[in-house]
Amino acid sequence: MRRQIILHIGTEKTGSTTLQAFGNLNRKLLMSQGILYPQSPGRTNHLGLSIYASTGATLRDLRQISGLAGEVDFLRFQSEFPELLRAEIEDSGCERVWLSNEHLSSRVRRPAEIARVSDLLKPLASEVRIVAYLRKQTELLVSAYSTSVRSGATKDITIPRSERDYFYNFSLLLDRWSALWGAKSLVVRLFDRGQLKGGDIVADFLDVLGCSPTEAFNMPNGLNKSLDAHALQFLLLFNRHVTRLDGSGLNPDYGQIASVLESLSNGPRYVPPASIMRMVEDMFETSNRDVARRYFGMRSVDLFSPGRYADPDSDQPLSLEKARVMGAAATKVLDDQINRMEARLSLTGKSLNLSGLGDTRRLAQCESVELAVADTARLWRERKQRLKALRAELASQGAAPATVAQDRFCIPP
Repeated sequence: MRRQIILHIGTEKTGSTTLQAFGNLNRKLLMSQGILYPQSPGRTNHLGLSIYASTGATLRDLRQISGLAGEVDFLRFQSEFPELLRAEIEDSGCERVWLSNEHLSSRVRRPAEIARVSDLLKPLASEVRIVAYLRKQTELLVSAYSTSVRSGATKDITIPRSERDYFYNFSLLLDRWSALWGAKSLVVRLFDRGQLKGGDIVADFLDVLGCSPTEAFNMPNGLNKSLDAHALQFLLLFNRHVTRLDGSGLNPDYGQIASVLESLSNGPRYVPPASIMRMVEDMFETSNRDVARRYFGMRSVDLFSPGRYADPDSDQPLSLEKARVMGAAATKVLDDQINRMEARLSLTGKSLNLSGLGDTRRLAQCESVELAVADTARLWRERKQRLKALRAELASQGAAPATVAQDRFCIPP
């Protein structure tokens, strides 16, 4: 059988989450068209590909999330993964295999690591196509910062220092992959609504796959919602008190704080000063022209349209009043969960002798934004601990909700 692998490597912030959710939602329908979206690298995001390719040093956070923080577990996974993937592909009988992980473009950087991907995939197919979407660097800067804060970052936005920054220099990125796979194996497209087929990333990628669109496909929605500038600032401060990762993986006390803040996020988005945006655009002008010439055949046209940047009307920092409102709303979400679980526990005839929870009315007495967020973090941790105790007691009474199979490579929002 002549088999083709379509390896989608991102780049980051170009709709990868949407594409991966589509693949997971429509696995059976895709197979009916002869396309396998495998599960062995991860049911939704094929993070296992990047972890397999890496030395592990640059992916410690993702290894923690995947339960592979320990060196023994990590090396065992790297040893066993090739056969798991091969068997799944062979058993499927599909002529096309779609793999997708955006970290392949951003964090699998060394030639030796990319070579591991090549050594893994080339024996499995007669053809491998590498698909990359590119997004204008100024847009990437803002979107990546928002994602980093949602992922637990505690530092303000980091501006690229030079045109050699691999995350933003698409010429360097594409050269690394074409050096091993050949330029003809690369399919490079722009993440721009005006350039995407049908103005939509899913429709565009289905075109790459050679997949016939059908109304039977389930379309993902509501993914990666943006936080406005105030919610982003609140979360950045919150992360300094409650870390997203602990020593072994995801910190259970962190929870879905970002998702809670989404419901309160209806203001203007964060935008860096115009001087920074212009500097970033100028920084990558030369490398963008190189990409336009070599991968798009564009000799006299810019890869991206020049931006029109303006400073916000004012900085509009997070106010103390809004920080108090956000803190109270966040803790109320957990209070509602606690009330429901305590009601369920009472039906079993049991109760827990637990100390009282901190009163959210204290937030109204905080005299600064920093103190309001710090107090929110304390209240949040208390409530997460209460929920943990309630879940344990419900489980002991046989009243815990049914669990679902966990995806080792699932990255919570």
